[in-house]
Amino acid sequence: MLTQLTKLNSVTMPLRYLWVFVAYLALRRSLNRFQPEYHFTKHQGLALLAGGWCFFVTAFCCIFGMYVEGDMVSTAMNVITPFVLTALGLILPEIKKREKAKA
Repeated sequence: MLTQLTKLNSVTMPLRYLWVFVAYLALRRSLNRFQPEYHFTKHQGLALLAGGWCFFVTAFCCIFGMYVEGDMVSTAMNVITPFVLTALGLILPEIKKREKAKA
């Protein structure tokens, strides 16, 4: 059980960085709306290339890391768990808002 949870963790934990790379790319595309204090690089093309490269390499490694040879239950769990965790991340704040509104 511990081995399976460790493998699951090695797949789901890097997936969260995909959100970081998406946010970075979105911020770099909207530089005209605000003036950040720090720039990874001042060249817009290089920044988008680096952010896109990081996103695709992370996604590639996570997707191919989900497959467990000979164990379809583990593979299914590795594929389903990120969706369940994302759904919980979207649902739980809404539940909290409703609880606050009732109180």
